[in-house]
Amino acid sequence: VQQIIVSVEEIQVQKYFMMKGIVISLLLIATTLALDYPRDCPSAAEEDPWHPVHLPHPTDCSKFYKCFKGQKHEQVCPGGLHWNIERDYCDYPEEAKCVRPLPDF
Repeated sequence: VQQIIVSVEEIQVQKYFMMKGIVISLLLIATTLALDYPRDCPSAAEEDPWHPVHLPHPTDCSKFYKCFKGQKHEQVCPGGLHWNIERDYCDYPEEAKCVRPLPDF
């Protein structure tokens, strides 16, 4: 009976460290993604109409900003979709892997 109790405790400890590792991995991924996106819109003179700049919303996964003439304009993804920072479009939540709030650097 004592061996069974020890085994259960060992399993619980292993689960704890596994979950902790998953959380840390997700935070690292979110931080890496957050570092890769622009923070501000380019000026109207620098803007390239063939390559529009989109910015993620800092607190809402279903929103993003579209830059136009140096200004941010809030946009909303269609029903149930999230802004995908990597792909630069609205996507299914499981693909977008959105984590909010975004880190402030």
